[in-house]
Amino acid sequence: MRISRKFSKLFVLFFLFLNGCSDQESSKMYVPGPDFQQSLKITIAEDQVSVGNEILLTAERQSSGFVEVQEAETKGACSFTSKPPELETNVALNIQWIVEPSNASYEFSFSKAGDRTIAFARPGVYTIQARSSLWCPPGILSNKIVVEVSG
Repeated sequence: MRISRKFSKLFVLFFLFLNGCSDQESSKMYVPGPDFQQSLKITIAEDQVSVGNEILLTAERQSSGFVEVQEAETKGACSFTSKPPELETNVALNIQWIVEPSNASYEFSFSKAGDRTIAFARPGVYTIQARSSLWCPPGILSNKIVVEVSG
């Protein structure tokens, strides 16, 4: 019985010692700094297609100006546990696609390789644009691309 009491006391002291020696520094986070910039560029494989033909959609996002801060400094603001990449070459699957006119008849799909595609159901002239899904700061809009769909 005495051995287990001594063991318990030693264990508690050892735990307190280790806790006192541990690094109490809070985690590093990355937030958009004063020089933050972001751009989003979309491209399509073809700008003239026939009804029903799939068009490959691609997007590239560039972000810069993230700064490192202590987690306590973020105060619930937009933050990342690691520095976001400055160039993301294939973000077509994680952005919001916008097609105009708003009553356009189209369908998003995926190619066999897993890339984002779009096919239009009616002839016409359509505009495609994208919005960055990066939740902070509010998403930015891409360039606009015009597609001519024939019957």
